[in-house]
Formats: sequence, C-alpha cells, structure tokens
Amino acid sequence: MIEQNRHLLLRDCEWMTIFSEIEKYPETYERYYPMVRVQISSIRLMHMVWAFVVNDELYEYAKEMVNVAELDTELNKGLG
Repeated sequence: MIEQNRHLLLRDCEWMTIFSEIEKYPETYERYYPMVRVQISSIRLMHMVWAFVVNDELYEYAKEMVNVAELDTELNKGLG
C-alpha cells in the first residue's frame, strides 16, 4: 500500500495508524482501499484522497451523505 501511494505524503505515524486500524478492525480496510485503486492525476485529487485518509470526521460525514443519497434514490424510485 505504501509503495503505490508515495505521492500522498503520509507521515509514518499516519501509516502506523492505518495499519493498526486494519489489523484490529479488518472492516476498516474498506476506508483505505480506494486510495490504492484511484489513479491520482492531479494535486487536487491527491489532497482529497489525503483528506479522506487522515480526517475521520470528513470520512464519516461522506459516508453519511452517501447513505442519504442512496435513501433519496430509493424513495424516488418508489414515487416514479
């Protein structure tokens, strides 16, 4: 994971946190997997990926927004 993402400029302590979380809670791999799969083609995208990796509150907020969007989609299907 580290080798594929050197451009994210994560500190050693952040990598240790990531690996520790994955080791303790394997389901958290879901959070970090996209950073090894997304092709980061701009500095803005790099900053966005970095923010999701290191900012727990931003990550949780984004998950909530996805849930809201999915719920809205399901509700709209029922109306149509």
